[in-house]
Amino acid sequence: MLFIISISFSISIFGSPAIITENSDSLEVFTLCDSAMNNRSRLEVGLTYVRSGNQIANKSDCESCIAETMYTLGVIFYENALYDSSLYYFDKVLTNFSKLNSEERNIETIDYISNAYIGNYKYKESIKYARLGLKYADSVGRNASKATFYLSMGNSYAELGLYKKSTDAIMSSIKIFEAEKDSTGISNSLISLGSIYTNNKNFTDAYEYTSRALNICIRLNDKRGISVCLNNIGIIYSFTSEHEEALEYYQRSMEIDKELGDNEGVAIGLNNIGDSYRYLGDTVLAISYYEKCLKIGRPNNYSVVAVALSNLGEVYLAQRNFKLALSNVLESLELAELTGSTEQILLTFDILRSIYAAIGNYEDAYNYLVNYKLLYDTVFAITKSKYIKEIKARYDDEKQKIEISSLKDKSISESLYKDRLTWIIIIISLLIIVMLIINILTRRSKKLVRNQILYYEKLLERSEDFVFVVDEKANIKYISPSYEKKIGRKIESRIGKSIFEFLHPDDIDFIKREFKGIIVDKQSRSIDIRMKNGFDEWIYVHAYGQNLFDDVLINGIVVNFWDITQRKKNEELINKSELKFRQILDAFPDIYFQADLNGVITEISPSITKISGYTRDEILSLPSKDYNNFVSDWETISAKFETEISVHDYDTKVTTKDGNVINCSLSAELIFSDNNSIPVAIQGVIRDISSRIKNQQSIRKSELKLKEANKSKEKLFSIIAHDLIGPIGTNKSIVDLIVGQVDELSHEEIISLITSLKPTLDSTYLLIENLLSWARIQQDRLKPSKEDILLNKIVEEVVELLSDQAQRKSIKLVISGDKAIKVVADKNQLEIVLRNLISNAIKFSNLGGMISISFDVIKELTEVKIADSGIGMSQDQIDNVLAGKGVTDIMRGTDNEKGTGFGLIIVNEFVNNNGGALSVVSKVGEGTTFKFTLPMPT
Repeated sequence: MLFIISISFSISIFGSPAIITENSDSLEVFTLCDSAMNNRSRLEVGLTYVRSGNQIANKSDCESCIAETMYTLGVIFYENALYDSSLYYFDKVLTNFSKLNSEERNIETIDYISNAYIGNYKYKESIKYARLGLKYADSVGRNASKATFYLSMGNSYAELGLYKKSTDAIMSSIKIFEAEKDSTGISNSLISLGSIYTNNKNFTDAYEYTSRALNICIRLNDKRGISVCLNNIGIIYSFTSEHEEALEYYQRSMEIDKELGDNEGVAIGLNNIGDSYRYLGDTVLAISYYEKCLKIGRPNNYSVVAVALSNLGEVYLAQRNFKLALSNVLESLELAELTGSTEQILLTFDILRSIYAAIGNYEDAYNYLVNYKLLYDTVFAITKSKYIKEIKARYDDEKQKIEISSLKDKSISESLYKDRLTWIIIIISLLIIVMLIINILTRRSKKLVRNQILYYEKLLERSEDFVFVVDEKANIKYISPSYEKKIGRKIESRIGKSIFEFLHPDDIDFIKREFKGIIVDKQSRSIDIRMKNGFDEWIYVHAYGQNLFDDVLINGIVVNFWDITQRKKNEELINKSELKFRQILDAFPDIYFQADLNGVITEISPSITKISGYTRDEILSLPSKDYNNFVSDWETISAKFETEISVHDYDTKVTTKDGNVINCSLSAELIFSDNNSIPVAIQGVIRDISSRIKNQQSIRKSELKLKEANKSKEKLFSIIAHDLIGPIGTNKSIVDLIVGQVDELSHEEIISLITSLKPTLDSTYLLIENLLSWARIQQDRLKPSKEDILLNKIVEEVVELLSDQAQRKSIKLVISGDKAIKVVADKNQLEIVLRNLISNAIKFSNLGGMISISFDVIKELTEVKIADSGIGMSQDQIDNVLAGKGVTDIMRGTDNEKGTGFGLIIVNEFVNNNGGALSVVSKVGEGTTFKFTLPMPT
């Protein structure tokens, strides 16, 4: 049965920009690498592109170009399951070029290495690099990458059978994915948890986690994830012998794989369906589905082909069709050896042993048994083989039959006894020959074991790592030979000594706690520590300890040490270079982009996030038809390059992720090939000019407002000058008349003439008072001196002051409101407001009219209303008053009284200064109501 366990990969092709030097060679190298990435699933095509780029990079001695080709080679080999080759190139990228890469690129490289080791079944190495990636991602604050590394570690621990560590790591990934609201990451983690519980035979929890993952994938419309979940649920049902239910889930999974065009997934589904029919007893259908799997898998060299062939072999073996069983299993073995699948090789060895034993070929059966045992001992652990007992049992059976036959022969005739004795001798001779063969093979096996021991001893001696075995008191029992070469200290001098000796004093307490923990809970530990070598230097080592006291041969704690001093130095260099590179990118305020000649954006700088809110990956994943929703006129800009080689300061607009539109300036140019004759791409910069546009608009508005204010002031001052000269001239004439004819005029005539001066003097006084107030306002010198004021009293005082003006037009002034109401205001400014508003109401009311002055409390504010039934105001005049412009279209009163409209400017300013608001309700010919509010005492 084939298990499909989802492993979350953080790898994103073109996930981070490399540093590109500005020359034609480097641009061509990166273009070739892009082409190779686009063809990464086609091995030869991808390698052709990247090797051409590598030749140019080496010729031009461009480090960033060489780094990019190394990285691209690693990706291509990885995507084609050539993990050893991919590890070779990724190690070069990480070791030699990390300082040139972005933090995203380094994280991707580490992630690739970790997953490549999983592909090679080297789960401890995978964990080591996942931990490195975890520390690195944590140091640069990339939570999503941390979650990915936790998930990778969890899957590797699961393969090693360390299920507690596996579960803890995957739970950590789920917490981060939930915090990041990454539903895809959550579903991948849940799939892995489900697979762990499946392997542990905890099918209830396995079903729960896999079902939760399935629901998330359905919500995300992640069809590939849905397919994996359905397949894994089918596996759970197969384990619980519910094969009909398993069959239904496998079929649903396979239908989705067909829809996605995933031929490998279809092949896996066909194999699993064959398994279900096989367990249901329908071997005809089982064989049919295995053959369908092979038909799809063989042309594509899928790994499932080896599994299907071994399954067919087992079916034919059960049918005792040994010829077909043997041919299928031998082909499965050949494919398994090509792919390096140790698990599948072991399975084929076991089936071949059964086939040869079934047909009586015990020599070949024994050979495959030995192969199985050697491989099993190498990869897993040394165990006793149950199949040797089976062969020995066959020989014992034969011997027993011979003895029985001999006893029976004693009762037969002499001649028959001789004949049978002859046959017994022949059989015994044959058995002796067989035993001799077995003895020869046993000796050969022992020789192989001795050679294997010697081989491992030489490996240990030449290893770059070294191993300690220590007892429960932390005293060293064994040290591998490579210790002397790596540390420079004799092994004999350390045997029986404490493992804590020569460790850094700052690390001792921590190491002792970990040592105690590994004894108590028997859980493995993995830590980085400092150790002094034989040259009196402190080096960094990574220590991985396992409690093997239960192993009678080892009976101790095994600690593997790796020298990671250079890695620590590299990490420090990476951190410094990444910090510097990140600071440069963060400081770059504009958006750099590259696009192909069709206008498709192929690269964009991280500053896109600061300006638009979109991530780099979101922009690169946009369909080209949606670019106009991101950058207005994108199609127009792209079309310009059909006739022009550059565009400068093109005004455009960028729509942000939250829907806001910002003004930008775009400058771009064509990128040409080596001979500068063929354009290959477009590169440019988008600059946010919103502040500049806003400032320009603000300046234009201010300029317009200033012009309007100057125009209003000029008109106002001309009116004021006229209105001041007129009354003053008239009053001067009357005074001159009185002075010149004082002896001739009667007392009554003088009184009459002096009385006629009062209206014009009142009007002039009010005008000058308003003018002085306005001047103080303009100089920002007129600050309100607020106090609690009894509103009714001040209203009565102003009405009393203006009563003569009202009586001359027979106008009635009516006051109404709560006499106890108080307001908080500047008394002088409030008087000027009331005097201006009531004076205006008198001026524009008809003879015999009525003016109402009322006040009331509305929503914790005092509202004052001054209403007349005069000539009213137009809407334009009302708007000018509320805008602080006064009445620019000056009108005379109903008794031909003059006015400037200046008083209403003062009214609006004073009301606002005292924390109130002015409003006007009016209709031409029907009168006007002025309202203003003032705060009340608290």
